[in-house]
Amino acid sequence: MRTAVIILGHGSRSTGSETALQKVVAEMRKGGHALVEHAFLQYVTPAPHEVVARCIGQGAERIVIVPFFLQAGAHVTKD
Repeated sequence: MRTAVIILGHGSRSTGSETALQKVVAEMRKGGHALVEHAFLQYVTPAPHEVVARCIGQGAERIVIVPFFLQAGAHVTKD
């Protein structure tokens, strides 16, 4: 069974905040997880429904969504 992993971030209006999540995905791919994508709940793309469709299109039979709310958004950098 081909499994996709979607790392799901909140999203932020802060420029560059998505970089942390993109780095996590890149490291997971280096570790041998071929079908790993990222998505955001709001403010930036891609949206979760877009990424789920993309994973299905790549042959995913199971999709695991992992919440990741640690990127440098406004609450982390200012609050």
